[in-house]
Amino acid sequence: MIAIEYQLTRLLSVDGGGNPVPRSYWSDALYYMVYFYDDLLERKEYTDGNLTGSDFFSYPYSHNDEWTGYNTIITCPTVIVAINKVWGNSDWIF
Repeated sequence: MIAIEYQLTRLLSVDGGGNPVPRSYWSDALYYMVYFYDDLLERKEYTDGNLTGSDFFSYPYSHNDEWTGYNTIITCPTVIVAINKVWGNSDWIF
């Protein structure tokens, strides 16, 4: 989770709480979900870095993301990161 949080803050110009940093393109806070499907057939779900669900599954597994509508069949260990829709800053200048 630390690596994912680091990449989100670095690449999307938000702080550790998902809030835009000064001169960021974003005007709203960023929220994200991470889904881990591991080789021990355990599925873990995190919302904003906090564990919010855990259960067991079997391959193939149908992943359906409520936020994005992304659907896929999981056939091997996989990590999926879903980011909510956030608004850009309309007065942001390049």
